[in-house]
Amino acid sequence: MAQLAADLEDSPSWVDDDEFCKPRFQGDPRCRRSVMFKLKQILLLDVGHRHNRWGFAIVRTAYEPGSDEQFQHALALIGRIAQVEADSEAAGVKEDIAWKKKNSFQLDHIPVEVDTRPNDEIVHRYENDILEDETRLDSASVATVREYFNQWVLEVF
Repeated sequence: MAQLAADLEDSPSWVDDDEFCKPRFQGDPRCRRSVMFKLKQILLLDVGHRHNRWGFAIVRTAYEPGSDEQFQHALALIGRIAQVEADSEAAGVKEDIAWKKKNSFQLDHIPVEVDTRPNDEIVHRYENDILEDETRLDSASVATVREYFNQWVLEVF
């Protein structure tokens, strides 16, 4: 696994390396990776209760029997979003480089491998907020959920 920032309050030391901003050839996809743009945006997040992290605020409104397992399953599926997105981005860059190499003899010396440090870092910084309150939120109306969420925002930001 790539070296992650030791502290989530810190930026990784490699984030401004030439590898991510200095093209090896015209149209080099590693210098315009969406994951780097997203990571730099995350590293600028200094407002709120979780600096330099990202995720979703998930409000639970169902508490009937069996819903605990269903809710945990839903959280697991939502949690896979970060990993799937990171893996897809790296695979897309790798495919782009491979296609360019295949169509240009001048790029034979360029490796197809992709540095996954930014992808791993984005996944590492992913963290959801789970808002649960069975008394107030069980089968709550949209208006009640909105009010609860807005109050939570005021408390944490």
